Amino acid sequence: MAQIDRMTERFGSALRLGGGDISAACQACVQVLPVRGAAILIGERHLGLWPWSVTGDNAARIEGLQAVAGAGPAVYAHATGIPVPLPDVTTPCPRWPEFAAAVTRESITGAMVSIPLRLGMARLGTLDLFDPDPGMPAPSTIAAARRIAALVTAELVSAQSARAPGWLTPPPASVSIHQAAGMVIAHLNVGAADAYARLRALAARQGLTLSEVAERIIARRLPIAAALDARPPNPHGD
Repeated sequence: MAQIDRMTERFGSALRLGGGDISAACQACVQVLPVRGAAILIGERHLGLWPWSVTGDNAARIEGLQAVAGAGPAVYAHATGIPVPLPDVTTPCPRWPEFAAAVTRESITGAMVSIPLRLGMARLGTLDLFDPDPGMPAPSTIAAARRIAALVTAELVSAQSARAPGWLTPPPASVSIHQAAGMVIAHLNVGAADAYARLRALAARQGLTLSEVAERIIARRLPIAAALDARPPNPHGD
């Protein structure tokens, strides 16, 4: 318990020194926990979970693939409220086969754990932690991560009441995806959920990230008609 308390105190100090925003929280996780990458994902209407802050190359790549698949450890943790440790990100799993297959294709290795960010029944998002080497995270690491996730949740709730821009301003990529989805809705006369699903399917078919697809649609370098025949993947465990 003393070790967890020390990690928690160090996280609070690193958060304040880093500026006290969502990006500082991500950086603080890497500084105080035995991990090499971190991401804070926020649940957005229709888009679902999206990384609002990411640190580490592996973390960014894995979160990009998880967003395209619309399924994965974070989606499951967000839905169930249960932390999801994944000792090997390439392990086949019937809950999220598209995610595991994409990670394998990209030759990404390592481990991750997704901790839900919840307050009562309110589901805010997840805290994802990454290590480049496969292996089960130590119980003390998961316990400390859960304590830190509770602090992040408290910061998010506090920011909502105080309207703190450092915690509540969506990242540019998120804004672009919403804009592209709006264009798909207007041009194809489909519902919002269908539009986002088609963007995911199009990204998977093109081998692109969601943000890359959005940017190309907005810049008219990818015709919206390409989304007409796109069929969404089946995100088991969503």
